[in-house]
This record gives sequence, structure tokens and C-alpha cells, in this order.
Amino acid sequence: MKCVCAVLAVLCCLACGGPKVQLHSAPAAQLDAGWTQLTSDDGRVTIAIPPTFHSALEVPKPPQLDLEQKPAAPPPDGSQPPPPSDPQADQSVNRFMGDLNQASAQMEANQRREIADDMGRQKLIIWAWENGVTTIGEGHTAISVAYLPGAGNTTLEGAMEISRAGMFGGAKAEKVTLPIGEAMVVKSDFKNVSGDEITDIRYVLLDNGDKYVVRFVATNAPDQIEPLVDPVMQMLRIKPKQ
Repeated sequence: MKCVCAVLAVLCCLACGGPKVQLHSAPAAQLDAGWTQLTSDDGRVTIAIPPTFHSALEVPKPPQLDLEQKPAAPPPDGSQPPPPSDPQADQSVNRFMGDLNQASAQMEANQRREIADDMGRQKLIIWAWENGVTTIGEGHTAISVAYLPGAGNTTLEGAMEISRAGMFGGAKAEKVTLPIGEAMVVKSDFKNVSGDEITDIRYVLLDNGDKYVVRFVATNAPDQIEPLVDPVMQMLRIKPKQ
């Protein structure tokens, strides 16, 4: 009977993975000049981004056509004034311009909804993109935070093994200490089938069974993402789970 109890105790310890890993509070981050903060919808996570990045949900607004009637320019000296405009023609032009403005606004709303849906599929609560237009076939240089509640009483090492699955380049993980607690970090540099150089850096944090993954990724631009990693992580704040 004693042997059976001992075996059950060992199995329970293996299942629970040891004590829960917890985060702790830290003083408010002091932002570098020009940096701004992005906060998750629930207010739990705050991350700082440099002025070269913006929230993926901040879709650029399309230009709107001005429907206001402008007075005609005065004719040059000695010339005949322009004929009066046709009210019906003006109304038709205004309707057409109004339809274009409405279509542009709808496209903006659709694009924002698609990004929000993509974030939901990836469990992202914060997603920041580098400013500017991406090269065709390349992804955004991006910083993201994924939230996976109920990851269980796993260790940081075990959580990292799951999060780095599929990473290339012989990625090796190591434990680091951040202002809010311990984390595991792994970095991968590799070339994909198209020959593009991919930089993929991931931090894994646990808080009372919940898991956070902060990811930095760039295509053919390691110098644009690597210098940001440490300052971003030093300014990361997560409200500890009670």
C-alpha cells in the first residue's frame, strides 16, 4: 500500500510540474523619448513601442473627397465670368463623391476587422507593426503579445518547449530576469524557402497558470528588430494574476 501511495505522489508531482510560476508588480516604465504605450483591451498588459512602430489596429485612414462647394476663381481682367454651374450636375458629382467616401470608410472598417480576426486566431492581445509599406511577399516587422490562459502549472522550460516548436536555426532557450519576473527567451535566425532571412525572437512568461508569449519577428531586417528587444522587454508590464 505504501508503494502505491509513493507512486501516486510522484505522478502527482510530475503532473503539476511543481509550484506555479508567478509574476510580480514593477514600477511604471519610464518611456524613452518618442516611445508610446499599447495596452491590451482588459488593461492587464502594457508594452512600449518606438516611434517607428504603430498598433496594427491603427489602419491608415483613406483620403476623403471634399464635398464642400468652393467659390469660382475670379476671372482675369477683361475676360468673361464663367457660366453658372448646373445644379443637377453638381448634385450628381456630390453623390458620386459621397459614394466614394463611403466605400473608402467601409474598406477601412473591413481591413480593421480582418486584422482583429487574425489577432483572435493567433491569441494576440497586442500587435504592433513597423511603419511603412511591406515588400510584396514579406511579412510585417512586428512585435506581438499572445495570451494563453490556463496553460497549467507547467515550468518555464516546459512552456518554452511548446512555444518554440517549429522554430529553425538550432534555437537555444535561456532564462532571463525581467522587472516583472523570470522569463525564457529563444532566438532563431534562418532562411526560408524563398531565401529571405527570418529573425524570430520569443519570450515566454508564466503567471499562475496563464502564459504570455512576446514575439519579435522581421524579414531581411535583423538590425531593425534586434536593438528593440531589450528596451521593449524592460518596459513590459503585466498585472499579476490574483
